Amino acid sequence: MPCSPALLAGTGPAAADEARTEGDRAMEVLMRSVADGYRKLALMRSAPALDALRPRPEFQALLMDLAFPDRPFAP
Repeated sequence: MPCSPALLAGTGPAAADEARTEGDRAMEVLMRSVADGYRKLALMRSAPALDALRPRPEFQALLMDLAFPDRPFAP
């Protein structure tokens, strides 16, 4: 899974600036992966490697977008 930068996102006030940078990079990698066809929503919801990204609004929006059906009004 191409999300290893998420492991570097860090926690705590001492790593805040670095965590933001690594978190941003992790989101970029994840967004690129999704654009390239990676759509394993269940894994994204449960993978421990993504724990540092879970509180981020853009990560939550990504999960909602992926959960939305491609054809919501199809019979």
